[in-house]
Amino acid sequence: MENHQSLSEQLTPVEIKNKEFHKTLWGYSPKDVVFYLDQIARHWELVQKEERTLLKKISDLNNEVHQWENKEEQITLTLEQAKAEAKKIRDKATEEATRFLQGVKERSEEIRRNTEEWLEKIIDEVERTQSKKKTFLNALKSTLDQHYSLLEDEASLPNFESHLAQLKQSVSHLSHMEQ
Repeated sequence: MENHQSLSEQLTPVEIKNKEFHKTLWGYSPKDVVFYLDQIARHWELVQKEERTLLKKISDLNNEVHQWENKEEQITLTLEQAKAEAKKIRDKATEEATRFLQGVKERSEEIRRNTEEWLEKIIDEVERTQSKKKTFLNALKSTLDQHYSLLEDEASLPNFESHLAQLKQSVSHLSHMEQ
């Protein structure tokens, strides 16, 4: 209870014991009244004691409720702070993940470009090699055709040495083309 006087303290056991009654001719027996008032006073004393105990309990419980309310406020504040911190962490993680993914995309794009450039160089090199091979094979075929026609023609045998020189020159020319 608040700062009000308790009900049991509005009438004390002493006041009950000391209460005087006017005696009347046909009234109650004073001995019975005194005995009854003594009983009421003893009982009232117990009521007051119990009331004080209950008021103390109420005060203690009110204090405990107040403490729990303070704890609830602290928990609520802590929860709000935790939510705010979690949001910051989530936002930072999202930002970092976005930057990381962007870096991965840029790196993969760079790797793709480098691979395409490398493949283009390889394809060009293969095409040049095939072209050299074709040129070499054509030159070889032409040289072999020339030599075959020389061998068929018996009249050209005396000039065999000049054709041999041409052949050496053609082979030398072909070996320079391969390099």
